[in-house]
Amino acid sequence: MFMDGLSEVEEGLKQAHKHQSIFLVLNGLTAAWIIASLGDFLIGPALAIAGIQAICAFRFTRRGNIIGIRAGQLGYLMSSIILGFMGLIWMMNGIMLDAVLVLILAGLGIIRIQRMEHRDYKEWYSGGATALAHIRYTTENEVLASCPSCGSLLGIVLDKFQPSDRCPNCNEPLVPSVFKESE
Repeated sequence: MFMDGLSEVEEGLKQAHKHQSIFLVLNGLTAAWIIASLGDFLIGPALAIAGIQAICAFRFTRRGNIIGIRAGQLGYLMSSIILGFMGLIWMMNGIMLDAVLVLILAGLGIIRIQRMEHRDYKEWYSGGATALAHIRYTTENEVLASCPSCGSLLGIVLDKFQPSDRCPNCNEPLVPSVFKESE
């Protein structure tokens, strides 16, 4: 039961990460495309923006530590600023439909930046299901461990743990060597 709930949460976070990665690339390409379409003299800066966006997206897709999240956030921030700025310019010039669309895209990028700060997402991103389980299912002085006999996942309070403690599920010793030495 416990692991089923964790598996569902982890699967949801995997899907969210996949969507974040796809939209990070799309936002960056859209921003670079808009800049390049303003004139031939802006093709160089547009390619530079696309390159930075690609680096941010690549780093973000490779989970592991907080640097990846920050790279993703930087990519979204950069594309959202460009898209928002262009949306405002187009709005002032009466190009309303295009302006509204890029302003919505810019706003969604900002929302995605905020979502990356969610505690569960950050833990899963940097440490996977194990890190997520630790923050969701343990207290400050507790660690997760599995029973050596039945494999049940247990929250162990270190200050209260005794070598003679038994698993609440199978009633086997949590430290089997203690019983073997005393027998």
